[in-house]
Amino acid sequence: MPYLDQYKLVPATTAATVVVKGSAGRLRQVSVTTTGTGSATFVNLYNNATAGSGDVLLSVPSNAAAGTIYAVQLPADLGITVLQVTNGPALTVSYD
Repeated sequence: MPYLDQYKLVPATTAATVVVKGSAGRLRQVSVTTTGTGSATFVNLYNNATAGSGDVLLSVPSNAAAGTIYAVQLPADLGITVLQVTNGPALTVSYD
């Protein structure tokens, strides 16, 4: 049976916690849509339903270039949350 990916846009703004999925699922892919201007920091995606903490599923450099694609394909048994940093990149997070 085919699966249907969903996606969530994470804006390039000030530091914020973005809940992508508040229940168990799978992190499929993360695409950088706008280059970040931060340095020496990372945008972290966590296995967590509500907060930016816990097991890290992926760390994206805050100055990642637009067009960069991270094929992740990892289960997230609690949920998926992004901890965006100041001047981080805009992201499109694909999940199911």
